[in-house]
Parts: sequence; structure tokens; C-alpha cells
Amino acid sequence: TKNPAEYFGSSPLIPLAQPFVYFGIIYNQLHVYQNGFLTFNWPLFPSSPPTLPANIDIVAPLWTDIDNSDVYVQECKGVRVLQRATNDIRQYFPNTNFSANSVSICTWGNVKYFGTSAQNSSFQVLLISGSGLSFIVFNYGSIPQTKHIALAGYDTDDSTSYYTVPVSNVANLTHSTNINVKGRWAFRIDTLPKEHGLFYPAGNQNTQNPCQSNASSPAWHLQYPFLYFGRKYHKIYVDNNGLLTFEPFYERLPKAFPANSNRDIIAPLWAKFDCSVSGNISYRVVTRGRILDRARNDIKQYFPQFGFSIHTVFIATWNRVPYLNSPTTESSFQVVLVIFRTLSFVIMNYGNISSTDQSFQVGQNKNLATKF
Repeated sequence: TKNPAEYFGSSPLIPLAQPFVYFGIIYNQLHVYQNGFLTFNWPLFPSSPPTLPANIDIVAPLWTDIDNSDVYVQECKGVRVLQRATNDIRQYFPNTNFSANSVSICTWGNVKYFGTSAQNSSFQVLLISGSGLSFIVFNYGSIPQTKHIALAGYDTDDSTSYYTVPVSNVANLTHSTNINVKGRWAFRIDTLPKEHGLFYPAGNQNTQNPCQSNASSPAWHLQYPFLYFGRKYHKIYVDNNGLLTFEPFYERLPKAFPANSNRDIIAPLWAKFDCSVSGNISYRVVTRGRILDRARNDIKQYFPQFGFSIHTVFIATWNRVPYLNSPTTESSFQVVLVIFRTLSFVIMNYGNISSTDQSFQVGQNKNLATKF
């Protein structure tokens, strides 16, 4: 199948004879794009690549601004191709006992960057499946440098798992590798990695708070209200000092609950932090995908009497932040708001927490000084 040579062009929906499992989701189709990437769900037409994570199921051998060029897509079941894929995966992942039953090949051959007469680029991505496993392989031929934004890697629709190929110059892709074969990268992508642990996937650099003491996020709006002890809130503020509020909040020193405050407060760890030294504070709203499934399973486990559909999950993460005036300390924690239509839950997750002599508070505080 040859893609139409169109600026920002996408292939029509390409059906797969053999379903491809991408981090636990089974896909029977894909879209392949002139600009060096493919998706599984729906057409995507950004003017330039974002940084990863991008919060979409996407595989990008070289996502950049490519001029009108042909892209070739083929799903192979021939014996020779399957045997080669089997041998390669067994070499790169020797503990899998893998046998390929399908290889989909997407090739950008001799393509040019948009607006330049530079030499051509050639690269390829393989989707390899079999034995209940899935892999992606990036192959790079000649890759000239470009002034356009460019990245290589993959992501999931909720960024539960993502990876960016770590090269500072795209021309280095020709010689880079993670499997000791120059110009080739290979990844197993059928299941989620186990190292995510308790923490839900955090936000990215586009949803980080300013790194200074006493800062707060702007109001973050929710499509469905968060019900907090009878009150409905459509806005959330993430405070750098380790708490959430639903209205602007200016009491910086933590107080013991009940705080005699006229603000509703959720405090995974209310203390004085300074992320201008190190660490970051991020937040995100999720309305679809794997994170909702995870939250639903968590709530079902902790509160088996409830079985409703989840609409929204809000995640705020304080990642390796130091206490104010204690630059060598480091604490990681998280609060997750799980929103049903008529029910709401709060989950607090903790990683490493440094000790401190300063005052702190953990818990929830309801308006009118009611302690919970």
C-alpha cells in the first residue's frame, strides 16, 4: 500500500489481518503518516511533533516535517520474512522463545525534509507479533540533520508507558542502537512494565507548576464535578506545598487539621517545598484509556460495594521535591481524585519521603473546620 503524497498526509485506515497488541490494547487497524509516525485509533494532524509523552497511542520512528513523499506499508506473512523476524527477536530478547506470525512494515524511503533540498532520509518501523507477544523495531538508513523539530519513540494514550530515543542530533540515529546493531532499536510493547508501582502516570512538562516556593497552578477545570462532602467543584488548584484546594488558597504554613479554614483542603503532604532546586510538580486530567481502567479496578478492590463507571481521574504528582531550605532532601508523593457521576474518591500514594523538622500535615479538611 502506498500512501498519498500529501503534506501532513495520512493513509486511509489500513486493516490488519493479524491483530496487534499495543500495551494491552488489541488493534486491528492503523494510520500511517507521511511525517514519520503511525497511530492506531484515529487520524492525527499536528503541524509539528510535540515532546513525548504526547498522550496518544503512537509509534514514531522519526516524527518530523517531511515533504510530499511516498510511504509504503505492507503486512507480511511470507515464510522468509517471518523467519527473519523470529531470528531477530530471539537474538534481541533471548528469554522470550518467540515465533513471528505477522510482520507489518512501514517504510519512508528516500524522503526529504519540508522546505529543504538536503539529502534524502530512509527509515522504517516494523510491527512484529506472535506467541502472544508484540515488538516494534526501528531501522535507520541515512538520516541527515534537520532544523525542524524531530523526535523518535513511542507513547500510549495515557502515557502509562512512553520512550524517546535519546539522540541530540537526528543524524546520529544512523549509528545509534539499544540492541548492539547500529541503526536499529527494538522494544517489547505487548504489556505494561511492572516498575510503575503504586504511582499513576504523572503529567508532562506542559502541565508542570512554576518551580518556586509558594506557587500554585492556575485553575484546572473538570468536565464532571468532583463531589467533596456534599459540595460540587469544577476547578482544582495544585499547590507546590503539597495540597489541593478548590479555590485560591494563601495560607502557606501548614496547620493541624481541623484547620479552622474557610477552604476545603486535600493534603497528601502539606509542608514547605521548593522545586526550584530539584524535582517537579505536575498534574493531569484523564477521561479515557488505561488509567480509567486502573482506577476502576483500584476502587473496586478497595470499595467492592461500588461498581459505577468512572468519568474522570485527576492526578497531581510531587516528584522528588526538596523541603524549603533543605536542598538535599527528596520526597515523592501523589494524590488521585477518582470521579464517578455521583461518587468521588481520593487516593494518596507515597514513594520516598525525607524526614523533616518543619511542621507538616497529611489528610483532608472540610470547610467549617470539620475533620475527616
